[in-house]
This record gives sequence, C-alpha cells and structure tokens, in this order.
Amino acid sequence: MLGKITEEQLAVNGYRKHGKSHFKEHSDFLYQKCIRDKKGKRYYINFFHYPPHKGVIPDSYTVNLQIDANVSYIFEMFSLNNKSIAFVEKKCKLFWDKIANKKYYELF
Repeated sequence: MLGKITEEQLAVNGYRKHGKSHFKEHSDFLYQKCIRDKKGKRYYINFFHYPPHKGVIPDSYTVNLQIDANVSYIFEMFSLNNKSIAFVEKKCKLFWDKIANKKYYELF
C-alpha cells in the first residue's frame, strides 16, 4: 500500500511502539521491529515519528536499520512519502544482504 505510513499499519506489521529515543532528538516516539531467523537477531528496523511543526510541516517518519548494538552499522532512509512499510523492509533486507555482509545483531 502506498501513501502515508500510519501507527496502525506499523502495529499490524509487527512493530512495537517505544517512547522518545535519545538517537533522534526531535522525534516523539518510534516503532521498532526485530528481524530474526533461526541463527539469531539479524537487525532492528526503527521508524522514528516526527510530529507536525507549526501547522506547516506535516508529521513524518524516518527509518534506520540498526545492525549492531554499537551502532557502527546504520542505514537511514528519509523522505518516505508515498513509500510503504514493505518497500522499507525490502530495502533494509537488501542493505543487510549486500552491504552489511549479513552481519548479525546477536547470535542465539
């Protein structure tokens, strides 16, 4: 589905809501999903929400892909207007497969 990403869509797609993050100063909350398989936790996808600003800038999301706890690998996506959650997840998997060399966040 293209269009505005909503909290309801994120929840339905398995994302959990968390409060304000110290990683993104102006975001008011984030939705996070851990991508895992039988070997371990591959990575986390974080959707950071930004509230509307002074009636001029609408609310929006940015995304980052966290591959390790030390935050040494981060892939970020901006300008998600007219993008779907599936589009973001596909790009994150592609990054993990090709750029991060399938490095796991945590092995079981």
